Amino acid sequence: MRWFFRIVLTLAIGCLAVLATLPYLGPLEQGWKDFLHAWELVRSDKFDPSETNAKDQPIHGGEPTRSREVVIPEPETETAESLAPEDSFLTEARARANADPEAAMNWLQAEA
Repeated sequence: MRWFFRIVLTLAIGCLAVLATLPYLGPLEQGWKDFLHAWELVRSDKFDPSETNAKDQPIHGGEPTRSREVVIPEPETETAESLAPEDSFLTEARARANADPEAAMNWLQAEA
């Protein structure tokens, strides 16, 4: 009885799979036919890749109707340093960093 159940269950799953794929068989068959036609064209001696179909040609010629304009940013006249108030701690840290970067880092870690 187990073998009968296995066979019936396998057939039922197979039938459900076929029923699930039925709506997609038409487009799949058309795609397969298109593929075979293209393959025959490629394999034939008459195929010239420089020739194009009318579908590949643009519908309208010339310049595109829309164009983009690139916005060029204006240079910043005021720097962040000129806008920020001068901090004595930052001034000293910059001076130490210019003189000796390693010592300035040690000093900053000790001050923090």
